[in-house]
Amino acid sequence: MINNICISLYGSIEDICKQQLVNAGFRVPKETTNGYLPLLLNMNKRLIEPRKRNVHFHSTLIVPEKNRNGFALLINKMQCGSNINGYQSHHLERTNFNDDFLNDFGLHHFHLGETTQKTGKHKRYIERTGNTIFAKVDQNDIYLLGVFGHNSEEKQFIYSDEQLLKSLYDEWPHLLEQCRVRGVTGQTLSPEERNALRSNGTNVITALSDDIAIMSPGGGFMANKMSAYVSIEMIHLYRTISLLKKSLFKIQEQHYPFDADFKVITFGHDELSLFCDKNCFFTKIQILDGNHKTMSLAPGYGPVYTHGFVRGQTTKLYVALIEALNTTASRNYLHPFPSLYIRHL
Repeated sequence: MINNICISLYGSIEDICKQQLVNAGFRVPKETTNGYLPLLLNMNKRLIEPRKRNVHFHSTLIVPEKNRNGFALLINKMQCGSNINGYQSHHLERTNFNDDFLNDFGLHHFHLGETTQKTGKHKRYIERTGNTIFAKVDQNDIYLLGVFGHNSEEKQFIYSDEQLLKSLYDEWPHLLEQCRVRGVTGQTLSPEERNALRSNGTNVITALSDDIAIMSPGGGFMANKMSAYVSIEMIHLYRTISLLKKSLFKIQEQHYPFDADFKVITFGHDELSLFCDKNCFFTKIQILDGNHKTMSLAPGYGPVYTHGFVRGQTTKLYVALIEALNTTASRNYLHPFPSLYIRHL
């Protein structure tokens, strides 16, 4: 780099990810093995975006009498676009929790309570019920598979029962079409066997019939039990950010102040913006209609700054920029990466 420029690329990205999780009210571990970006991506996979969805019912779906009121309330919220994350497990609070059911089968489960919990530390959640409903959640649709026991002996291995995938395919084969693998013979495992393999982070090719085999609809696992989908997304993000930084500096570096020390303010698959506290200098690259657009803003120019800028506690300015440019929702919904719904693989 010319002008003796430094940039804290991945370090400041980690700081942003951690702060977004904290601001959203989630419990964040003091130390992580892989950093805070995978935790943020993990939360994005597990949380469900509040939006209106079409609700589809499996032909064999039967709702017990005691759960029908709660079921009706949940369906109404799904159709109206209300937030339904409070119907999920309490584990949703844990950013480092790997949801094996979601990562393997690609399914969520929802409790069927009628009111929020009155006591304890989980008052934001709906009342827990013995029965839960399993569902496949897509961007515009939710497919309800069935109501299953939660507190009985059935609970122990129902989450690893391959019959769930077969039932899903029988009713809505298009949902698993992208998971099909051809020329490969899949396995048929008991729920106990599959559960044991999950515990070791082992991926399985599942035989739905003699001639149909699928990979894990939820993307599967890495050896460390991290969601494979999260790992791929993280690798893809890092690669894209590196390329964006290279393109940005190629075009704009000649305008940068000497000895600038940049930190990341925003990042994603199509944009990267940096800020230098010391020189109050902002620079950005964004992909629009397939083309790279770049800009730099110095004191006295552009909407971020005003004439007569007086250097002060610029660290506060950096923090303010992050808060302004990184819109952080409450714990009710956190979704800064749309690529989790529109895959860029």
